[in-house]
Amino acid sequence: MDAVRERHCVLCQARRQVAVQEACAREAQRYSEKRGGIQIQTAAAAAEIEAAKADLAAAQIVRQHEEEYEAKKQEIVRVMGRSATAAEAQKVMAEVAGIQADSAQADDTLALGRRRQFAALLHALEVLQAALDADGA
Repeated sequence: MDAVRERHCVLCQARRQVAVQEACAREAQRYSEKRGGIQIQTAAAAAEIEAAKADLAAAQIVRQHEEEYEAKKQEIVRVMGRSATAAEAQKVMAEVAGIQADSAQADDTLALGRRRQFAALLHALEVLQAALDADGA
């Protein structure tokens, strides 16, 4: 009877070991499936992160262009318009023409004054020469 009992115990233990092995195999299978799912999710998350980085870089470039555009727009608004600039240039040109006319008039006045001084000098020399000739004669 001991042999039967021992055989029965060995069979029970063998069944338990088979059951444990099957349970371990099922657990390993579930673990592998979950691990595969987590790896897929990780890869998807990494792809989403890369896409978000690319979107961020593109958005930063767009923002930089918009800031440059706004800066140039403000500079253009700050600078006078073409008609105002043309009017200002005409005003300056008129001032330059007036200054040139005043300069020409001053040059003419100086030249006339020099001619008069030279004529007066020549007249004084003639009078002096005449006085010297009269004293010497």
